[in-house]
Amino acid sequence: MSPKVLNDVPVLDVVAELGGVMDQLWPALLDVTASGPGGGIVFTSPLGGEGVSTVAACAALGLAQRLGQPVTLVEAGGAHPSQALNFGVSGRVGLAEVLAGEVEEEMFPDVHAVPGLRVLPAGRRDVAPGELSGERGQALWESIRSQGRHLIVDAPPVLVGPEARLLLPSMAGVVLVLQAGDTQRDDGERALAALSGTETPVLGAVLNRYQNKLPGWAGRREWS
Repeated sequence: MSPKVLNDVPVLDVVAELGGVMDQLWPALLDVTASGPGGGIVFTSPLGGEGVSTVAACAALGLAQRLGQPVTLVEAGGAHPSQALNFGVSGRVGLAEVLAGEVEEEMFPDVHAVPGLRVLPAGRRDVAPGELSGERGQALWESIRSQGRHLIVDAPPVLVGPEARLLLPSMAGVVLVLQAGDTQRDDGERALAALSGTETPVLGAVLNRYQNKLPGWAGRREWS
């Protein structure tokens, strides 16, 4: 199966649309991954709905293509899991089942259209916060690293629950995703403060859905 859609748009087209934003983020991501597979990179947001899954998917695709090395994208919760649909993989088993000891992470195949990219969707149940930082969670991150794979984690919002912050001690960096015209400044600052209060470096922020374009009516009007 090949990648399908992100928000009703072909996933590879979304990567192209976010290309300018991601180009500014690549140096920080590549610095973290330059020495080889390490602690992984977490993508999170203040409250949810800011497009974290879209940006994390773009980062995973970009790293797989730019590095030419294996990358694993892990969907670590969230109210509306979407990575299985985005990449055309089965969502019947995923992170929840791996953490429950029902399946092994190695059984998940690479995405057909993107050699080297493996997607571990959320699974059939919600993951408890303690599972991500617990023994099986640590074993999962170590398993991915031991296979020589880079790690991208699509994490829940940092202000809604503890999951994202519990992940950080095991990771090499975190990226904050904001939504243009929707994320309130106070929420963004609180999220940044929560992330900055850990020892895991904040690699940058992505302003999702930003359009630097004149509205149609402005382009049609004759200015004197």
